[in-house]
Amino acid sequence: MKNNVEIKFRCLEDDDCEVVYKWNNDQSLKIMYSGHPFPVSKKSTREWINKVSNPDSKLCLFGIESQDELIGLCGLKNINHVNNNAELFILLDPDQSGKGYATKAVSKLVKFGFDSLNLNRIYLKVQDNNLKAIKLYERCHFTKEGVLRKAVFKVGQYLNIIVMTCLKEDSIVKL
Repeated sequence: MKNNVEIKFRCLEDDDCEVVYKWNNDQSLKIMYSGHPFPVSKKSTREWINKVSNPDSKLCLFGIESQDELIGLCGLKNINHVNNNAELFILLDPDQSGKGYATKAVSKLVKFGFDSLNLNRIYLKVQDNNLKAIKLYERCHFTKEGVLRKAVFKVGQYLNIIVMTCLKEDSIVKL
C-alpha cells in the first residue's frame, strides 16, 4: 500500500449526485461489477443517495474522499447481527485506479467492520476476470472461499463469481 495515500470516509451528500450518476453509467465500471447493465437516471441516483444516506442495521455506506474530492464508494451490506457477518463492496473512480486508494479503503472498512460493528466474517463477491481486484483483496487478507459458476452475464458471456472472505481472527495481527 502506498504510504502517502490519505483518505477519509464520509456520508454521501446531494452534491455527490453528479459524480455518482457518472459512475453508475460508466461502461468500464459496469463490465467489472455484477450489478445491472441498464442506464441509471439522475433522478434515481438522487433517490438512491437519499435512501442510503440514512444508515440502517443492514447497510453501512461511505463515500471515499481524498483531498476534498469524492473518489469512490464503499461499504458493508447484508449486515447480519446474529451471525456477525457482512458483504463488503467498493467502487472507485477509474481515474483513481492504481494509486493505493482502494487498498487503503478496503483495509479501513474491514477494520471498521471488525472493531465497530463486532463482525466476525466479512465476505465479498468478485468476477473471476477482475484480476486486479482479486489481487487487491488478497493484499487485504481475503481468502478465496468458493466459486459461483457462471453466475453473471456480461459482454455476451457468463462469468464465474469468486467468493472471498476475511475472518476477524485472521486479520487482527495483519490490519
